[in-house]
Amino acid sequence: MALSKNLPKTRGGKKISPYFHTIYHSFSTRIALFFIPLRFKIVSQKRQMKKILLNLIASIVILAVLITAVMLALRSYTRQNQSIEVPNVKGLTINNAMPLIESSQLTYDIIDSIFDKRGKPGTIKESVPAAGTKVKQGRKMYLTIYAYNAETGIIPSVTDISLRQVTAMLEGLGFESVKHEYVSGAYKDLVVELRANGKILTPGERVPLSAPLRIMVSNGSGRSSATEEGTFELSENESWF
Repeated sequence: MALSKNLPKTRGGKKISPYFHTIYHSFSTRIALFFIPLRFKIVSQKRQMKKILLNLIASIVILAVLITAVMLALRSYTRQNQSIEVPNVKGLTINNAMPLIESSQLTYDIIDSIFDKRGKPGTIKESVPAAGTKVKQGRKMYLTIYAYNAETGIIPSVTDISLRQVTAMLEGLGFESVKHEYVSGAYKDLVVELRANGKILTPGERVPLSAPLRIMVSNGSGRSSATEEGTFELSENESWF
């Protein structure tokens, strides 16, 4: 009787039988059990999607910040849009060229010195980059100057050595002009002596590398040549150059 009092009624006021009530309750319970996990699953998926979206946005922001930082660093390092014209310092001494170089916000380094009678010693022969070239601020200029004295080399012992060996030896020491001349002698292609501007050179003597050297070589005729003794001296008006 208690069960019949709690039974739901139809629109006409009639009570539903206990059998149909049981079926109704069981069906409602199953429907609820089906949709409750589905609802939690949908909520969980939404949370995961939100988390993925937030991570993606954070990654994009970090990447944009990194790219901006790199671009600013490169702009600062290369000094974009800031070009300077290399000043003309050719023919100037280092002391006179320094103000021009420093005022152009450039630096310099002397990389070589060359002796040339046509140039004034101590002045700048050339610069790299050349004058008028557009460069970045802080660029280094490489200078070549005219030397005060010619570079020299020490004459080695060459007597009784083959022509090929002596030629290779002198060129290896940096002498720029090495030629040979045959004279009477007992053994062919054997060096008799070494001269420069007609002067007989002795081992250990220091001579300019630009001096014209002439190797006197035996022609193998069997006759000993009469060479001048080392009494030759350069006059006051003559020089190695």
